[in-house]
Amino acid sequence: EAMLKVSLLPEITPDLVKDLTGSEAARTLLDRLHQRQLLVTRGETARGVYHLHDLLRDFLQNLLAQHFASRELASLREQAATLLHAAGYPDAAIELALQEQAWTLARGLIVQRAEALIAQGRRATLIDWCNALPASECDAWICYWLGVADMADDAAGESRLPRAWASV
Repeated sequence: EAMLKVSLLPEITPDLVKDLTGSEAARTLLDRLHQRQLLVTRGETARGVYHLHDLLRDFLQNLLAQHFASRELASLREQAATLLHAAGYPDAAIELALQEQAWTLARGLIVQRAEALIAQGRRATLIDWCNALPASECDAWICYWLGVADMADDAAGESRLPRAWASV
């Protein structure tokens, strides 16, 4: 069961494993799989980051969907997204929250990340994430950041920024 949960993480650190699964068993299993070169690789960083091969990750996520009831699975994905954000993986947290349709969580994470995305020139990513939200989650901040992201396109930017002010 621990490995099923771990499959939600794009990069697997010992702390994330312990926080998500509540045990050290998954870390031990990851060590053994890595030593035997069985679809688990270890990053070159000092943090001891593991990566699951895409085949293994897909297999485990299919089992995960079968093993947990939909409500449990939703809760688990939200927990993983929150842990990823806290561990410094904001993009992965947002992707997981959007995938799970945890709209309120996704919106909050997007708003927190928006300024950094603009500064990095990742306007398209911000626009895609914001557009993935339902209209009910597009508050003043989402409209504002969409307007900022669309500033290169005057027409699009001009249509979004007034909506941000109107939402206040």
